[in-house]
Amino acid sequence: MICNHFVRATVAATAAIVLISSAKAEEFVLVIGINDYAVPLDARGLPLKDAAGNPVSNELHGAVNDAKNFELLLRSKLPTLRSSNVRVLLDRSANEESFRQSVSFILQNIRSGDRMWLFFSGHGATIPDRTSATGSSSVIALSDQILVKGSFFHEFADALRLKGVSASLVFDCCFGGGMLKSLRGEIKTATPKSLSNQGKVGPRLDARARLITALPRLQKLDPTRTPKTLPAKSSLTFIFSSDAQSPSFDLVYKNPTRQAEGAFSGIFTECFRANLNLDQAMTQVTSRIREAGIAQRPGFEVFPPSRKSAGLFDAQN
Repeated sequence: MICNHFVRATVAATAAIVLISSAKAEEFVLVIGINDYAVPLDARGLPLKDAAGNPVSNELHGAVNDAKNFELLLRSKLPTLRSSNVRVLLDRSANEESFRQSVSFILQNIRSGDRMWLFFSGHGATIPDRTSATGSSSVIALSDQILVKGSFFHEFADALRLKGVSASLVFDCCFGGGMLKSLRGEIKTATPKSLSNQGKVGPRLDARARLITALPRLQKLDPTRTPKTLPAKSSLTFIFSSDAQSPSFDLVYKNPTRQAEGAFSGIFTECFRANLNLDQAMTQVTSRIREAGIAQRPGFEVFPPSRKSAGLFDAQN
């Protein structure tokens, strides 16, 4: 009788172990690339013009290619990535509604031990901000004149870390280093030379522009329930194409067979195809941008510090 109880208990325990082990960690992806920005309007509702009387255009050329190439890179590195966990927002589909829905989907479905990548290529800007110690804040611009403030991504990253998620956020936009002001990286400078380029310097905005500053109320963090220590599996990788004071560049090549791309993204995706750790890959990215004579100041920050010795697509140990 004792033996039978022992067998039943052992079988039940084994089944529980099998059940737990079968719940494998999942990957979630949000990729955004915007070339086609809304035309800015003046106070009369007419297309905005520059000092020379020419219509102002916020159009980029390589941002959509950047997003598509990053998605392809992720799929090549993550064979278990489920398409149902991938959100790709391109051009006009990268609007406020789609952005909010995508962020909500991730926060509602991601679990401890899962991994997440967010990639953005498009316009970035700095705006006056009295709540900031520097008097300004970095934002990214969605296709419909909606600006997403750095504080939003700060809350988003904190929410993921507290869930025990390994999160990587990559920004190819002007002033991207200001998106998470609590993080700072060591960066190098470069000098522009011969590449034909168009800056991603903040888009010309009109009265339609609005700010997204924080997560929806139901997804905000509850400080009374914040653990004193973060889950062991949590990590954050924050990669930016330019620091908080510098522009990024959208490259259009003289060779018509070569696709337009972000100066950072083109080199970034190439370097991360190799099996290098974050420190090695970003050193190569910075060096190659400098050698190409591109005036960008890329950098990265990680938490915990040991994350630097892992690859961008590696799970946190």
